Amino acid sequence: FKAAVGKWFRNKWDGVRARMGFDVPEEEEDEVLDAFAWVIDSVFIVPENGGNILEVVGTSAGHPASYRYKPFEFVKSEKSRYYAQVAIGILSAGALFAFASRSFTNYQGRDARRFARKWVLDHPLVNHRLGPGRRIVGVEGTFKPEYLDATYDLTGAQDATGATVTVTASRLGQSGWRMMRKEFKSGSRIETMS
Repeated sequence: FKAAVGKWFRNKWDGVRARMGFDVPEEEEDEVLDAFAWVIDSVFIVPENGGNILEVVGTSAGHPASYRYKPFEFVKSEKSRYYAQVAIGILSAGALFAFASRSFTNYQGRDARRFARKWVLDHPLVNHRLGPGRRIVGVEGTFKPEYLDATYDLTGAQDATGATVTVTASRLGQSGWRMMRKEFKSGSRIETMS
């Protein structure tokens, strides 16, 4: 290829020189040029099944299609690949278990969450201090089917006033919730909610 391109340029240049009146040398034998024009940079074998290549001379990195293949020295062994698959499987199972556990816990505590949220937002003291545009901006706590202990961060309609409500309650079975602790804190002032 290089020889063919070189010959094409040489012929063009010789044509320009002949039009300008210069002597153009006779063409040399093509066999002599072809013998020295090609330099082998690399030789590699590509299996028919599209597997990994085997580099015989040089590297395959200069080949235009080399991004499709990997030389043998860069390929993981089957044992290493098996260990990676096992590790990914264990991590995936762990993540799935954690997700299922968290979802089950949230599902069990949904009644407690619903009750506490409604109780906090509908309480007269919260309504009086924060106004009708009050909303919950943060929640931390424990919500179980028969127990809840939560801290709600609230803000008023203008976002200028903020408060924290701490609620602790329990119940037996499906009976009503019994409030054990209910505090409203705004700034440094703490009030017990009735």
